[in-house]
Amino acid sequence: MTLTAKPGEDLKKVEKAADEELQNFLKKWPHAGGTTARQDTDSGHYARLVERIGGFGGKSDLLARCQTYTGNADCYKEGLKQIQAATPASVKKAAMIGSVTGITSWKCSRIPLPSRPTPSLNRTRNLRLALPCHSAFQTCSGSRSPMV
Repeated sequence: MTLTAKPGEDLKKVEKAADEELQNFLKKWPHAGGTTARQDTDSGHYARLVERIGGFGGKSDLLARCQTYTGNADCYKEGLKQIQAATPASVKKAAMIGSVTGITSWKCSRIPLPSRPTPSLNRTRNLRLALPCHSAFQTCSGSRSPMV
């Protein structure tokens, strides 16, 4: 579950709404149909991911990420096994552990941007530019419109 509070919003209020939503989820879900649908979605995601060649986010990225973080380029296969082995009871248990331990609670604050200095250039007047001449016998001159 991902929540984003509006700037200035009370985080306790948002957290309470998230807890209520989680409790509602645990009462009605997960059921076999929902778990199977999610397994199909995640399996399809992996299939599309490993079919992609070149660029960003393809098979090479998946293998490199596994190798970098776990030392095993095939670590994604363990994730697939966990997805396929998921049951409504295991999903509910994982949700309960997360809601009881509070491991799902994060507070992220936006860092204020530094103020930008005001440029000291005066861009309201026309600038005289030397235009390139196409002939050695011509003299060229011109002006440029002010920048808006």
